[in-house]
Amino acid sequence: MDVYNAFLHGDLDKDIYMQLPPGYHIKSKQIEGENLVCKLNKSLYGLKQASRQWFSKFSNSLAVVGFHQSKSDYSLFTKVSPNGFIAFLVYVDDIIVRSDCQEEVDSLKSYLYSKFRIKDLGPLKYFLGLEVARSSLGINLCQRKYTLEILEDSCLLGTKTVSTPIELNHKLSHATEEILQDPTTYRRLIGRLIYLPITRLNITYAISVLSQFMDKPSQSHMHSAYRILKYLKGSIGQGIFLSSKSALHLRAYSDSDWAACLETRRSVTGFYRQITDREREEQDVVIVGGGIAGLATAVALKRVGVGALVLEKSEGLRPTGMSLGLTPNAWLALHALSVGTKLTATSTPVTKTKITNLDTGAIQEAYFPANSFKGQHGLRVVHRKALLEALAEEVPIDSIRFSSKLKSIENQTQEGSSFAIIHMEDGASIKAKALIGCDGVHSVVASWLGLSAPVNSGRRAVRGLAVFPDGHGLNYEFQQFVTIGKRAGFAPLNDKEIYWFLVCKFSSKGEDHIAHDPEMIKREVTDNLAKDFPPMYLRVVKHSDISTLTGAPLMFRFPWDLVGNKYLIFGNLTKGNVTVAGDAMHPMTPDLGQGGCAALEDAVVLGRHIGNSIIRNKRLVAGDPLAGALVRYTKERRWRAATLITGSYLSGWVQQDGSGWWMKFFRDVIFYRLLFTRIFNFIQYDCGELPCVSSNYSLELENRSKTE
Repeated sequence: MDVYNAFLHGDLDKDIYMQLPPGYHIKSKQIEGENLVCKLNKSLYGLKQASRQWFSKFSNSLAVVGFHQSKSDYSLFTKVSPNGFIAFLVYVDDIIVRSDCQEEVDSLKSYLYSKFRIKDLGPLKYFLGLEVARSSLGINLCQRKYTLEILEDSCLLGTKTVSTPIELNHKLSHATEEILQDPTTYRRLIGRLIYLPITRLNITYAISVLSQFMDKPSQSHMHSAYRILKYLKGSIGQGIFLSSKSALHLRAYSDSDWAACLETRRSVTGFYRQITDREREEQDVVIVGGGIAGLATAVALKRVGVGALVLEKSEGLRPTGMSLGLTPNAWLALHALSVGTKLTATSTPVTKTKITNLDTGAIQEAYFPANSFKGQHGLRVVHRKALLEALAEEVPIDSIRFSSKLKSIENQTQEGSSFAIIHMEDGASIKAKALIGCDGVHSVVASWLGLSAPVNSGRRAVRGLAVFPDGHGLNYEFQQFVTIGKRAGFAPLNDKEIYWFLVCKFSSKGEDHIAHDPEMIKREVTDNLAKDFPPMYLRVVKHSDISTLTGAPLMFRFPWDLVGNKYLIFGNLTKGNVTVAGDAMHPMTPDLGQGGCAALEDAVVLGRHIGNSIIRNKRLVAGDPLAGALVRYTKERRWRAATLITGSYLSGWVQQDGSGWWMKFFRDVIFYRLLFTRIFNFIQYDCGELPCVSSNYSLELENRSKTE
């Protein structure tokens, strides 16, 4: 509600006089020419005590009808009656009324109408920069307009976004740099940001840190303040959702460091309390796993208008492996996701692979298809982290939930439709129309579907990234070296970085032959496993960034587990509204480099079938329509995945196993000269495009996701 001319209602308890307003003419001749003044009977705008007198009269009027003024917030008035509870919040002339009894609200309105001139503005939508949106699911609070105003005033509406409001392990203090000559801009910006944590709790810590430097801010403090704005730019409409279906469950979280404050050497403690019930959280699609498959699937679903929640068990994006090679099929998938252009600009195609047999000295050269396959050429090696970040930038920041560990899954039928219930280790549960398992080789979702566990191939891989600050000077070729029981190689990412790997056989008794300590891994490779390899390869390994070295056994799933049969002896890739993608579906050895590429294909194919289901049914329908889309997805992918698993395993087996004459003949003559090029033709595969879903439906889903 709004009060017309609120300050004019105030009663004066002292005699106050004012000069005659300009243009006022005296008609009486007796007092003409005298120094006349007016005595005020009511308050006027411009009086110093106008606001106090208005609030005094208003609060006294509320007290008459039984309202009590809060001692902690004088603008809050409450009343408890046999009919119910009513709260009354006033800021100058703007009023919010909330009650569980409509009769009490109507009675209060009638009383206020008799005392003041008031306008009823209807349901609350906007109050002091706070935007309120309602739906059947609950109430959403955000400060989008206020955030945009801050960005506009700071000339950062077009800035790039960042994923965190403050740098990790920051070292901000007073005596680091030269102090700003004019601290007014900094103080004004922090002063405006202090109001945002009402709905943006995730920036509370960053603002609390920067507010400590209001007296003498430096350039680094200003950059950190601008970082908060860049973070807000990526999630302008984010806020707090108050569910209408939540029961009252109290949860509290706290954390602290140890004497980390550089100024006081004191510990910083934070806590968060929440009254909610996440057991009843509902989502359209839940994706378990935030790797390449999970993020790519989220992007594909977003492109067809479906919001997805990604549950990732780690604390952030997992760049394990550092680099990977992407072949034409992967680039076609990335372009279908509208992500490819970001990565092609920073990568160079590798069109040639050279394989050297260290036992015979024979060199086999193979070329990736020279002719353009739908605009894509050869192989490109990219940073895994760059790929993950490019995918993550395409989905809303709050759609990826880290440190979320899956405990169990169950199916539930409601009104004839099947839903997946995902139980988390923290006790929360999520109800979803569809569940996509992208949780890697040891997938919980795949196990729930009945797929057999992946088996050990009997080989182990070591991977790393070599860094040459002054440049490596090598050609953009994929070099491989093969000997009995070992295969190694490297490929340049750019002028200064080279991705390398080594695959070797190991017995079940020697599984720990390659240590897990990075320094020991490097020594084991240079001093033992690759000591007879060419100096060029050893030079690459010796330049490795220690933090990038990893070692792990190579696992794969038997291809017949994916193909199955009518008796479903070997499990199934889908059950109702649950399916898998990426390594959760088809873990394979890296001999063809198709693990990540196939995961990107999965995402596009899954998005295509779900998008087509939406087009047919005009919306995302749980139950049989969605389950049918998942069945069509698995039918399309199962033979493709089984072929890649077989080809990868066969390629690794031929190149490393056996030293007899027949194996040498098969490897050097039949495999390299006849089969190798045909196997690599697997990369010439187009997973298709995503369908164009009605813009009206996409807008509806977008609005609903913002509300939720």
